[in-house]
Amino acid sequence: MSRIHISTMVSLVVTLAVILLGSISIPVEASTAVSVGGVSSAKDTGCADLVWAHTRGANGNLLIVYGMSDHVSSPAITATYGSTAMSTGQGAVGDDYSTIMFFLDDITSDEDITINFTGCPGLSNRHWGGAVDFAGADTAPADGATDTGTGTSSSVTVSNVGDDDFVFDAIAEDNGSPSAGTNQTERWNLNQQGDYSGGSTQDGADGGVMSWSWGQSREFAHMALRIPHAP
Repeated sequence: MSRIHISTMVSLVVTLAVILLGSISIPVEASTAVSVGGVSSAKDTGCADLVWAHTRGANGNLLIVYGMSDHVSSPAITATYGSTAMSTGQGAVGDDYSTIMFFLDDITSDEDITINFTGCPGLSNRHWGGAVDFAGADTAPADGATDTGTGTSSSVTVSNVGDDDFVFDAIAEDNGSPSAGTNQTERWNLNQQGDYSGGSTQDGADGGVMSWSWGQSREFAHMALRIPHAP
């Protein structure tokens, strides 16, 4: 066989290989968008543990629990899901409120949530709790933002929010019946003897600005978290 024929055959083989490779579609694994599962909340007065049942949503894997107490400047607040201690996340302390977020990954069942408020001053104490579980979430929340003070509204911006993420926020507010902001879905709004606790979520595609407003200038403590999608 002549060198010309060999060269021609090699060229044909290379050309055919390029055509075949170009026609092969290599799948790219897409990320899973976060979605909201079960939602629950509770309120009480006094110093007993705050206990309520939480029903996990379909495929819910990351649980976020919000605990809040008034008349306690810096209590030792702890939370459990069933018998499992939850990890402590972000907190915010206002003039009249202490608030904190807890999280637990890989939940697989419905359980009772228990919040303990060590340092409770007495029967005048009011406390609230709220919980949301998320499906398709990473192992922990990230990029928190807080705002505390006195006013008629509060707004925080959560960083690094992607379209497949979710944002969760909660607020404690004194005597003002707060309303969640644009593109937020209110998950609870509890009135306990004139003090309020609200919680909401927002799709990541809406940008991560979380706000609440109310009628008169009041004390408040507000926090928000990004719920990253699973890689």
